[in-house]
Amino acid sequence: NGKKQDAIHFLEESLKHAKITEDEEKARVHFILGQLYEEQGNNGSAISHYTKVIKGNAPYVMRFNARLKKTFLGQGDGVKKELFKMLKDAKNAEYKDQIYYALGDMELRDGNEELGIDYLSSCAFYSVNNTRQKGMAYERLADMSFDKREYVQAQKYYDSCALVIKDNYPNAEGIRNKALKLADLVVAVETAEYEDSVQQIALMDENAREAFLEDLIKKIEAEEKAKKERDAIRLRELQQNENLFVQNGN
Repeated sequence: NGKKQDAIHFLEESLKHAKITEDEEKARVHFILGQLYEEQGNNGSAISHYTKVIKGNAPYVMRFNARLKKTFLGQGDGVKKELFKMLKDAKNAEYKDQIYYALGDMELRDGNEELGIDYLSSCAFYSVNNTRQKGMAYERLADMSFDKREYVQAQKYYDSCALVIKDNYPNAEGIRNKALKLADLVVAVETAEYEDSVQQIALMDENAREAFLEDLIKKIEAEEKAKKERDAIRLRELQQNENLFVQNGN
């Protein structure tokens, strides 16, 4: 009913009457209280309840999320260190996307846009089964590109987001509309860029044109080689991730 302060009161009271054997149910109540206090900006109480989830007998996914939220509510360089520590833990292989998203969000808030974009891209890459998280990363990247009037890049991100999100994703229809409406603009821009470059080449004398094309071929070959190497590395990372899933029984 939207009465969150009353909800907090009754949930706190429920913990006083919970049995010792109801650890998992108590952990769930602590997690919800952590979320409610976090929404109110009461980080101290939120951290306290998230800590009780971590120390309690909660399912691993709940403990992971409580740890992630607690870390994110912390202060200073210790937060990033903790996130990187979580990233290296094999038990968290399935949740790398969420950790990278948290890192990306932190870097963007600190004004480190390039690093923030890199972490959001890693989030999308590691979101194999979590389509919602992948959609969140693509949407954030799309909005950033759109705000900078980089409409070609924005359309591609919106399109990627539209492909992975489900109908119940927040603003799913708006994202799909943006991808669709920007598509014509992207075609026009890419056509104009292509025509400009072709005309510039046509205006060159023969020697300059040959030298330009030889240089262009070398660049294309170098880019293709670098792309293959990056793809091979990322494929190995995904395979390692899948192996860790299996080892952890997921």
